[in-house]
Amino acid sequence: MGIYNTICIFVIVPPIMTIQNQLVGAKEGDSVFLDCHSEAFPRSINYWTINDQIISQSDKRFEIASMERGYEVDMRLKIKKVGRSTFGTYSCISKNSLGDTDGTIKLYSLSGKYEEMQYNEVEFDETPDVSELEALKRSTGASIPRMSLHIALLLSIAML
Repeated sequence: MGIYNTICIFVIVPPIMTIQNQLVGAKEGDSVFLDCHSEAFPRSINYWTINDQIISQSDKRFEIASMERGYEVDMRLKIKKVGRSTFGTYSCISKNSLGDTDGTIKLYSLSGKYEEMQYNEVEFDETPDVSELEALKRSTGASIPRMSLHIALLLSIAML
Protein backbone atom coordinates (compact mmCIF):
# COMPACT_ATOMS: atom_id res chain seq x y z
CA MET A 1 0.00 0.00 0.00
CA GLY A 2 1.18 3.48 -0.85
CA ILE A 3 1.08 6.63 1.18
CA TYR A 4 -0.85 9.53 -0.32
CA ASN A 5 -0.26 13.15 0.58
CA THR A 6 -2.48 16.01 -0.37
CA ILE A 7 -0.80 19.23 -1.33
CA CYS A 8 -2.72 22.47 -1.60
CA ILE A 9 -1.25 25.18 -3.76
CA PHE A 10 -2.47 28.76 -3.41
CA VAL A 11 -1.55 31.22 -6.09
CA ILE A 12 -1.29 34.71 -4.66
CA VAL A 13 -2.26 37.52 -6.99
CA PRO A 14 -2.32 41.29 -6.51
CA PRO A 15 -5.63 42.86 -7.57
CA ILE A 16 -6.42 43.15 -11.27
CA MET A 17 -9.31 45.40 -12.35
CA THR A 18 -11.44 45.12 -15.49
CA ILE A 19 -13.97 47.73 -16.60
CA GLN A 20 -16.25 47.31 -19.61
CA ASN A 21 -17.52 50.91 -19.91
CA GLN A 22 -15.06 53.63 -18.93
CA LEU A 23 -17.18 56.47 -20.33
CA VAL A 24 -20.87 56.65 -19.37
CA GLY A 25 -23.32 59.36 -20.39
CA ALA A 26 -26.59 60.13 -18.60
CA LYS A 27 -29.22 62.83 -18.35
CA GLU A 28 -30.13 64.49 -15.09
CA GLY A 29 -32.78 62.44 -13.29
CA ASP A 30 -31.67 59.10 -14.81
CA SER A 31 -30.46 56.20 -12.69
CA VAL A 32 -27.19 54.63 -13.80
CA PHE A 33 -25.17 51.51 -12.97
CA LEU A 34 -21.36 51.50 -12.96
CA ASP A 35 -19.63 48.10 -12.93
CA CYS A 36 -16.11 46.84 -12.17
CA HIS A 37 -14.65 43.35 -12.03
CA SER A 38 -11.72 42.56 -9.71
CA GLU A 39 -9.57 39.45 -9.31
CA ALA A 40 -7.26 39.03 -6.32
CA PHE A 41 -5.91 36.51 -3.82
CA PRO A 42 -5.72 36.88 -0.89
CA ARG A 43 -9.16 38.41 -0.72
CA SER A 44 -9.30 42.13 -1.47
CA ILE A 45 -10.94 45.13 0.15
CA ASN A 46 -13.07 46.95 -2.43
CA TYR A 47 -14.66 50.39 -2.45
CA TRP A 48 -15.79 53.27 -4.69
CA THR A 49 -14.77 56.93 -4.89
CA ILE A 50 -16.22 59.94 -6.70
CA ASN A 51 -13.76 62.70 -7.57
CA ASP A 52 -11.26 61.14 -5.10
CA GLN A 53 -13.76 61.09 -2.18
CA ILE A 54 -14.73 57.70 -0.72
CA ILE A 55 -18.41 56.87 -1.21
CA SER A 56 -19.99 55.83 2.07
CA GLN A 57 -22.57 53.03 2.31
CA SER A 58 -24.81 55.58 4.02
CA ASP A 59 -24.71 58.07 1.11
CA LYS A 60 -28.36 58.19 -0.02
CA ARG A 61 -27.42 59.07 -3.62
CA PHE A 62 -25.91 55.63 -4.20
CA GLU A 63 -26.44 51.90 -3.69
CA ILE A 64 -23.26 49.83 -3.43
CA ALA A 65 -23.29 46.10 -4.12
CA SER A 66 -20.69 43.41 -4.72
CA MET A 67 -20.81 39.71 -5.53
CA GLU A 68 -17.84 37.55 -4.51
CA ARG A 69 -17.01 34.25 -6.21
CA GLY A 70 -13.75 32.87 -4.90
CA TYR A 71 -10.99 35.22 -5.99
CA GLU A 72 -13.34 37.28 -8.21
CA VAL A 73 -15.49 40.24 -7.17
CA ASP A 74 -18.10 42.05 -9.27
CA MET A 75 -18.62 45.56 -7.93
CA ARG A 76 -21.70 47.59 -8.85
CA LEU A 77 -22.54 51.18 -7.99
CA LYS A 78 -26.06 52.43 -8.63
CA ILE A 79 -26.47 56.17 -8.92
CA LYS A 80 -30.11 56.54 -7.94
CA LYS A 81 -30.77 59.93 -9.51
CA VAL A 82 -28.11 61.56 -11.68
CA GLY A 83 -27.60 65.27 -10.96
CA ARG A 84 -24.91 67.92 -10.89
CA SER A 85 -23.32 66.45 -7.77
CA THR A 86 -23.04 62.98 -9.33
CA PHE A 87 -21.28 63.84 -12.62
CA GLY A 88 -17.55 63.29 -12.48
CA THR A 89 -14.86 60.65 -12.19
CA TYR A 90 -15.62 57.43 -10.34
CA SER A 91 -12.99 54.92 -9.26
CA CYS A 92 -13.47 51.35 -8.13
CA ILE A 93 -10.55 50.41 -5.92
CA SER A 94 -9.32 46.97 -4.91
CA LYS A 95 -6.56 46.36 -2.31
CA ASN A 96 -4.96 43.31 -0.76
CA SER A 97 -1.66 42.56 1.01
CA LEU A 98 0.16 42.34 -2.34
CA GLY A 99 -0.93 45.66 -3.78
CA ASP A 100 -3.79 47.73 -5.05
CA THR A 101 -5.36 48.80 -8.31
CA ASP A 102 -8.18 50.97 -9.47
CA GLY A 103 -10.35 51.49 -12.49
CA THR A 104 -11.82 54.79 -13.58
CA ILE A 105 -15.25 55.54 -15.03
CA LYS A 106 -16.18 59.01 -16.24
CA LEU A 107 -19.88 59.94 -15.89
CA TYR A 108 -20.76 62.86 -18.16
CA SER A 109 -23.92 64.81 -18.94
CA LEU A 110 -26.12 64.09 -21.93
CA SER A 111 -28.06 67.32 -21.48
CA GLY A 112 -29.76 69.04 -24.42
CA LYS A 113 -27.25 71.89 -24.07
CA TYR A 114 -24.46 69.64 -25.32
CA GLU A 115 -26.48 68.46 -28.30
CA GLU A 116 -27.26 72.08 -29.29
CA MET A 117 -23.52 72.84 -29.37
CA GLN A 118 -22.88 70.24 -32.08
CA TYR A 119 -22.32 71.29 -35.68
CA ASN A 120 -25.48 72.20 -37.52
CA GLU A 121 -25.99 69.92 -40.46
CA VAL A 122 -26.27 71.72 -43.79
CA GLU A 123 -28.03 69.95 -46.64
CA PHE A 124 -27.45 70.91 -50.26
CA ASP A 125 -29.66 70.11 -53.24
CA GLU A 126 -26.55 69.67 -55.36
CA THR A 127 -22.96 68.89 -54.55
CA PRO A 128 -21.42 72.26 -53.61
CA ASP A 129 -18.09 73.38 -54.91
CA VAL A 130 -15.32 74.57 -52.62
CA SER A 131 -16.19 78.24 -53.10
CA GLU A 132 -19.76 77.62 -51.86
CA LEU A 133 -18.44 75.91 -48.74
CA GLU A 134 -15.98 78.73 -48.10
CA ALA A 135 -18.76 81.33 -48.57
CA LEU A 136 -20.96 79.42 -46.13
CA LYS A 137 -18.10 79.26 -43.65
CA ARG A 138 -17.50 83.03 -43.86
CA SER A 139 -21.20 83.93 -43.64
CA THR A 140 -21.93 81.80 -40.56
CA GLY A 141 -18.60 82.29 -38.82
CA ALA A 142 -18.67 78.57 -38.00
CA SER A 143 -16.00 76.14 -38.98
CA ILE A 144 -17.03 73.36 -41.30
CA PRO A 145 -15.72 69.96 -40.33
CA ARG A 146 -12.71 69.03 -42.47
CA MET A 147 -14.25 65.70 -43.41
CA SER A 148 -17.20 67.51 -45.07
CA LEU A 149 -14.81 69.70 -47.01
CA HIS A 150 -12.79 66.69 -48.18
CA ILE A 151 -15.94 64.84 -49.24
CA ALA A 152 -17.18 67.88 -51.15
CA LEU A 153 -13.81 68.20 -52.89
CA LEU A 154 -13.80 64.54 -53.85
CA LEU A 155 -17.36 64.74 -55.15
CA SER A 156 -16.52 67.88 -57.15
CA ILE A 157 -13.46 66.20 -58.67
CA ALA A 158 -15.41 63.02 -59.45
CA MET A 159 -18.02 64.99 -61.37
CA LEU A 160 -15.37 66.53 -63.69
